[in-house]
Amino acid sequence: MSQGHPTKVLRVIALYKFTKALLVVLTGLGLLNLLHPLFQTKLYEFVEVLPRYFAPQMLHHWLDYLTNLSPIRIRWFSAVSFLYASLFVTEGIGLWAGWRWAEWLTVLMTGSLIPLEIFELLANPTWVRLAIMLGNFLIFGYLIWLIRREHFNGQQLD
Repeated sequence: MSQGHPTKVLRVIALYKFTKALLVVLTGLGLLNLLHPLFQTKLYEFVEVLPRYFAPQMLHHWLDYLTNLSPIRIRWFSAVSFLYASLFVTEGIGLWAGWRWAEWLTVLMTGSLIPLEIFELLANPTWVRLAIMLGNFLIFGYLIWLIRREHFNGQQLD
């Protein structure tokens, strides 16, 4: 990996991946907490006191869905979230260290999810979904550009 600009950008992308990993781990832990009835009660109480702009009715609907899942399914979703977080951590560490395979892994994983993000955005448009999709699209495009640039620079040196 070349020094300077690409290193800084790769580290920003790595920090983004670490942040996503943290959020996914917190989601997995939150799912596991749904197994405890007292936590469920406190969560419902919290949602009830939220201002209208937080859409407590929608959150209440989601809580109903999640609390009606079987304990096995809750554990399964939680385990999947931890595996997903480990992928983000792997990408982040590799990008931070400047390893080429991490660039390729990030391109593969980010690119493979962009069609799903487009579908989700079209089905239920929100500013958050749009921002995440645009961020992932920029990461994807930047890494493709970087990989191609480094590939062609390497060929010229041979």
